[in-house]
Amino acid sequence: MLARAPLDRAERRRWLLGLLVLSLAAIAVRWPAVAIGRLSDDYMQYAMIEGLYPGEGYAPFDLYAFVRRGASIPTHVEQGTVPWFTEPGFHGAVFRPLASLLLWLDHVVAPGRVRLWHLHSLLWFGASVVALGMCARRLLARWPAALVVVLYACEAAFVSPLGWLANRCVLVCAVFGFAAIWVHIEWRRPDPDTPGWLRRGGPVIELVLVALSLAAGEYGLGVVGYVFAWELCVGASGAELARDGWRVRARALIPALVATLAYLATHKLLGYGTVAAEVYADPLHAPAGWFKWAKLRIPKLATGALWAIPSATIYVFRHPAAAWWYERWPSTEAMELHVSHAKFGLLGVGLAGVALTLARFGLDEDERRTLRAMLLGGFLTLLPVSVAPAHSRLLVITQLGACVAVALIVVGCARLLLGRQLGVARSRARVLGALLLPFALTMLWLNTVTDLRWTHRYLVHLDAMQAANAAAFTEGDLLDQELAGRDVFVMNGPSQSVGMYGPFVLHANGMPTPASWRSLALGGDYAIWVFRPSDKVLELAAIRGAWLRTAGELFFRREDHKLPSGSKFDYPSVDIEVVLDDAGDPTRVRFTFPRSLDDPRYLFLASTKAGLMRWEMIPVEGSDVVPRPGLPYVGTSDVLFTVKPNATGPK
Repeated sequence: MLARAPLDRAERRRWLLGLLVLSLAAIAVRWPAVAIGRLSDDYMQYAMIEGLYPGEGYAPFDLYAFVRRGASIPTHVEQGTVPWFTEPGFHGAVFRPLASLLLWLDHVVAPGRVRLWHLHSLLWFGASVVALGMCARRLLARWPAALVVVLYACEAAFVSPLGWLANRCVLVCAVFGFAAIWVHIEWRRPDPDTPGWLRRGGPVIELVLVALSLAAGEYGLGVVGYVFAWELCVGASGAELARDGWRVRARALIPALVATLAYLATHKLLGYGTVAAEVYADPLHAPAGWFKWAKLRIPKLATGALWAIPSATIYVFRHPAAAWWYERWPSTEAMELHVSHAKFGLLGVGLAGVALTLARFGLDEDERRTLRAMLLGGFLTLLPVSVAPAHSRLLVITQLGACVAVALIVVGCARLLLGRQLGVARSRARVLGALLLPFALTMLWLNTVTDLRWTHRYLVHLDAMQAANAAAFTEGDLLDQELAGRDVFVMNGPSQSVGMYGPFVLHANGMPTPASWRSLALGGDYAIWVFRPSDKVLELAAIRGAWLRTAGELFFRREDHKLPSGSKFDYPSVDIEVVLDDAGDPTRVRFTFPRSLDDPRYLFLASTKAGLMRWEMIPVEGSDVVPRPGLPYVGTSDVLFTVKPNATGPK
């Protein structure tokens, strides 16, 4: 029998036991994540808890408030927590009170025990495997459901949420979100052995679970998409639908909608969201900007989910399943790469569509309805996450729909090849199965073997990236300098950890901290020519480049809000003027300080491959060149970018 059979108590127990065993195996595969230290925003949140960050009241519920609405941008600039070119109206604060509380508890219960914090994340990951597995078994028969769970357990998208503590939020969203979907199906279409308490209290339990998922992060909005899609495509049983029609389905949406409306109202009233940033395009504040990026990001994300190919443009063309595309159609400019990746994404979606069309001949009607629901729900999950730069870490909730789709493609192919089809002649079924076979085998291989290999490589890469940022503070001569009370200026900050969070990194590692830490250039991929026209003035000119052309810089400013020659910023500790520009992007900037640049309170640093090094102040009317920003080399830092000899690819 192809259709899903109702679960009895014994089956439920066996299934749950199997899920627990698989979740432990999935945790074991990702165990190296516990050795990864703090990354980027982890230092920001540490500073908030320790009271080092500008503002107050972050702990325990507001650790994702990077810059609150109405915050003083000059105060943040003076502290160094935003760069000097930040738009005056900028704010970026995300409403994740539950995820924030869990991070705060890490610090309270196990202060400084970063490995335990990562173990905490791994437990949430294991719980998400179990929660998704419960959903899968309510949606599908035993063996298709088992394949769904295996595909999810192999998924590479979990590396960032496990290695980056600040991104744990998506795992918490997934646990409560998948549980909410399972509860919704249980009370809407109960099996004979569905517990009475779940039948009676299902709507209230669902509301609470959706609320908890949303409290962990905006990823939880995707859960509501699945509930809506299930009601639209599957919904009530035949007798119930014939009696009450669409009213039954509409009423069934009330618990999820109540929780969602409460979340959106709170989000709006408390002023959360992102304003005046290019790469984080908030649809509520800048719908045109969001649509500009969403039409590029959604194909990337969809293909990433279905074909297990990285969704981040910086990584995708180094992946074995995508490198051929770049070699055939190379790009040099950043936007060209994004467009090329989006076209690749559309190709991936189209090929998946062909596979799904063929697979449906091997599925029963219930499976087809479930497939339609999961595909629609998976697409809806991409809408809220498309506000951020495309990355596989955004796809954890989407994986429910993607894994169901891939599993049913494989199952449908097997049935067609074996002649176990419905309403199709055996000879035709085998032809369809043969046509589907290359798609099914490729998707199965990419979503299991290749995903596990990429998981290992990405864990090594993430660990090396963290180590390289940490080594910047210890490998150079920074710690040979007197830091207490000094104003530090990094000439060429390569990352947020080095360019913005220096005092927090030092404090977290028990090292002396300066009075302030600011970057004159942040995230730019260019060398800098430096000229000192007078005692208190430095002029920096980008060599073969310009400010405000990288994603790291455009987090703080919109691309169409240019800074042409003559643009000025007046801060208490430095006056800044753009001297030259290229199409509105600064190429030469003048920094005027209130004291002589030879004042010992100033410490200028250059970020190099040897670490943070003191930059000797040049004499008046002298000049010098600061090299491209770099970090100390860690032997495995380029593991994702290892290619065959003479191969080419995006740098």
